[in-house]
Amino acid sequence: MIYILQIVAVAIGLGLVAVFNIKSQRNTKMLLAFSGAYLFSIVILHFLPELFEHRGHEIGLYILAGFLLQILLDFYSTGLEHGHYHKEHFAESVLPLSAIVGLFVHEFFEGIPIAMQADEQSTNVLLMAIVLHKVPVTIVLYSLLTSLHLTKKKLWFAMILFAIFSPLGTLLGDFVQPLTTYAHEFTAFATGIFLHVSTTILFESSHNHKYNFAKILVVVAGMLLAYLSLLGFSH
Repeated sequence: MIYILQIVAVAIGLGLVAVFNIKSQRNTKMLLAFSGAYLFSIVILHFLPELFEHRGHEIGLYILAGFLLQILLDFYSTGLEHGHYHKEHFAESVLPLSAIVGLFVHEFFEGIPIAMQADEQSTNVLLMAIVLHKVPVTIVLYSLLTSLHLTKKKLWFAMILFAIFSPLGTLLGDFVQPLTTYAHEFTAFATGIFLHVSTTILFESSHNHKYNFAKILVVVAGMLLAYLSLLGFSH
């Protein structure tokens, strides 16, 4: 199930595009704000307290490493992870390899710690965070690829790879047993990535850095869902 849901998230994003034509910036930003609020909340409410409790202050180095990796990846992905892209950076009808590689590395490292979690609550919370984030990112990636007028073969090749990269990370964490010794470190690394992505989403999802009432409601809803999911998954 942890593998299937990560792929289903991409299918949901593509379904929203097909059924509701939800590629508009406003709708995508609302979805991103919701997922960003959820990501930020589970980092604050769950992963940071858990990590520091089990590993002490030194685990912060791995959180910072994940944060710094995401800053580096942004140079290549042009910000796809947090919902925007610059079409002018890419050639028409050419697969944007730098953006795709940056995004896929991000997805891969997010997926690694899912199967490493010590309890079902942490597994479910992390999986839900990735699923909620992948839905709007799918829409953004699809929007970029279609704006470049790629052939269908190139477009679907990229989308299928995007769908499987975080499950590939999960597969690595699940079956390469020596890695489980570093479960907290991999989780901290992913937490640093989440922290960068979520704060960037929340900062950039507002026009001129101002929130309207609808976006405030969406952010509150994301935070509330994070809190309720923690309560629900604990039982």
